[in-house]
Parts: sequence; structure tokens; C-alpha cells
Amino acid sequence: MRRLGPASLLSRIVAVSAIGIGVALLAAWMTIGAVLDRFVVARVAAELDATSDALLAGLGLGVGGDGLALAALPVDPRFSRPLSGWFWQITTPDAAPLVSESLFLDTLPAPYRSGPDGAALVVRDRSVTIPGWDDPIAIVVTAPMTEVAAAQARVRAPLLTALVALGVGLVALAAALGLMALSGFRHIGAGIAAIRAGRSERLPRRGLSEVDAPVDEINSLLDQNRAVMTRAREHVGNLAHALKTPLAALLNDAPAASDAARLATRMDRLIRYHLRRARGAGAAQILGARTPVLDVAEDIAMVLRGAARARGVALRLDVDEMLDFAGEREDLEEIIGNLCENAVQWARSAVDLTAVADGAALVVTIADDGPGIGAAHLPHALQRGGRLDEGVAGSGLGLGIVTDLVGLNAGEIAFAQSAAGGLRVDVRLPRAVPQD
Repeated sequence: MRRLGPASLLSRIVAVSAIGIGVALLAAWMTIGAVLDRFVVARVAAELDATSDALLAGLGLGVGGDGLALAALPVDPRFSRPLSGWFWQITTPDAAPLVSESLFLDTLPAPYRSGPDGAALVVRDRSVTIPGWDDPIAIVVTAPMTEVAAAQARVRAPLLTALVALGVGLVALAAALGLMALSGFRHIGAGIAAIRAGRSERLPRRGLSEVDAPVDEINSLLDQNRAVMTRAREHVGNLAHALKTPLAALLNDAPAASDAARLATRMDRLIRYHLRRARGAGAAQILGARTPVLDVAEDIAMVLRGAARARGVALRLDVDEMLDFAGEREDLEEIIGNLCENAVQWARSAVDLTAVADGAALVVTIADDGPGIGAAHLPHALQRGGRLDEGVAGSGLGLGIVTDLVGLNAGEIAFAQSAAGGLRVDVRLPRAVPQD
């Protein structure tokens, strides 16, 4: 999975889901917690009411009808532990109060909200009358607030654990659903990467209508792009053939050293340059192209071997057979062919053509042992039509075309002095991902 960041759609889905789930669970915590708190308080109140009923059931007149007396005391031991907070007392205006042992010979003053030690209490009080006693009788039963709060905390603890676990599970589910929903983007991205790397020519369908709809549209655009590039190449070829015959006729009819001959030669050079550049620009836009470098290098060496032998130049190859160029064969042929032709033309005894992988790029190096090109003359040589020696055959378009094609294919070109003292040209081009 890709790393989540501020710009990640999945991170936003998870964040929004986490916030929404957190708010909902917080509301559930407050609502259910309040219900549980009331349940605990109601249970304590029921215990206190039961004690109050027991006191009322055992309440009667004392011996001789003087004062009040209890037939039996509550059996709950909490009412016997001194200052436990579990208190009861029975008071009437004209008789001494009856109190629990836990009050330790003390009494609870109205409104009975705190005990003798100042601890907060939960209170249940009632006013009753009994036969034979005319005055109202107040029965008060209390429980310590600390025990009620502790009981509430014990009840809330599993609720909190359950809600936290539920929240984590829901966020994980939201993340899983987000990944599932966004898998179509990853599928399309992986397919486009495969096309750029030359492993595929079309995006594969996923079998999901929501994903296959943009996949089909992208495949249609790829097909249209290939069709447009193919038509452009055909038009370029047709234009080249259409112009070749008139130019040849002009050159044949014009005297060798005349202005017309020079003009026709210049037109031929410019037309060939722009036709090659246009063809290269079209080829560089075709996605999924893949060209074995060794095949191109061997073909070019075979073509140039005759010229190299005539000049006594050895053309040596050192190319990895697993190396592929992520582009059109014609582009690589133009780049390597022009550089090798230039090297053979200027070399004294040897030209070395090497190609190696360098990460996501391939580096093609052509080195000769000729006179090389000085730094001051290099800009002129790179201009289209620029030539350092008019006495040597050629159009002067080779390096200009190479520079344009390298740029169109998102590559780089560098010139340096070779180990033998001649010119060394290093061309970095995108490398196609090795196929399984």
C-alpha cells in the first residue's frame, strides 16, 4: 500500500471516517453511560427503599407506649460498620431518635446530604405514621456517594472497552472499503506504468463496471494516438517521396557549382532534417514502445562496417543483450546511427559502442580516437547544418537530429574527451523495464 499523506485520497477517507465514527461513539458513550448511571442509582435507591420498608415493618411503640422501638434491626452489616456511609435513622418530634450503629451515636441533620464525617450521601427519606402514634415519623436511609460512583465506573469500564474496540474495527473497515474503492485507481496506474515500461500496449479490464468504463476510454485514446501517429508517419513518408524526385531533377539540371545546385542541396538537407525531426516527434509520443538495443547496434554496425573497413577503423560493440530502450526503434537507429557514422568518419583506428543500464535509464556511449571536438566548436557542431570541416562528406544535420531526438525522448546527451583522445558521446535514454 502506498504511504498515506495529506494529498492521499485514502488518508482523507480514513480521517473523515475516524472523525465521524469518533463523534458517533462519543455520543453513544454519553448516552449509554447516562443510562447506566441511572441504572446504578436506581439499584442503590431500591436497596435503600427495601431497608426503609424493613424499618417501617419493624417499627412499633415502646414498652408502656412510651416512645418508638424496633422489633428487629436490618441484617445488612454495612449499617453496622462505623461511619460507613450506610446509615439509617428514625426521628419524631416527641421521642428520642433511633439510629443505626454506623452513625456511632450521632445523628444526621436535615437535609441529610452528608454524614458526620462530611462525606456525600445518597438519601432516601420518607414520612410515615403508625397506629397509636399521632406524630409523623421520618425514616431516612443513606448510602455513600463514593460507592455509587465506584459502581458507575465499574459499569462504564466494559462499555468504554467495547466502544473503543468498535471504533477501531469501524475505522479499519472504512480503510478496507477505501482500499477496495480506490483499487481501480491503482489498477489503472499500474496499467499505465506497464504501458510506459513497454510491457503492455493496452490497459487490462478489471471486470468492474466502474473501473472498466475509464479503462475503455483510455484504451480508445491510446488506439487513437497510435492511429494518429501512424498517419503522421505515413504523411511524412509521402512528403519525402514527393519531394525527392523534384529535388533530384533540380540537382541533375543545375551545374555542379551553381547557385541553383547549392540552393537545391540546402533545400534537400533542410527537408530531410525537418522530416526526420517530425517523424521523431511523432514516435516519441507512442506509449508502450520497446526496442532491443543490441539488435539496433548490430544492424548499424553491419551497415557501417564497409565504410569502417575502408578507413581502417575497427567498430567494436559491447552491449547488454537484455537492455531495451523505452521508445521507437527508428529513434534509437537515428541516434546511434548518426553518432556512429560521425565517429567512423573521424576516427583514426577504432570506434567503441557500449550500452549499459543505469537505474531507470540506459547509457549509450560512442567513443573514437579521432581529433575530437573542442569546447569552443561544440555549439556550432550541434546546430542543424553546422559542420566543422566542409571537406568531409555529410549534411551537417547528424548531431542536430540526435540532440532533438534525445530531447524528445526525455533523455540527455553529454560530450567529453575519450580515453584515446577523441570524442566521447554519452546518451542517457529511458530504459524499458526488463521483461520476465
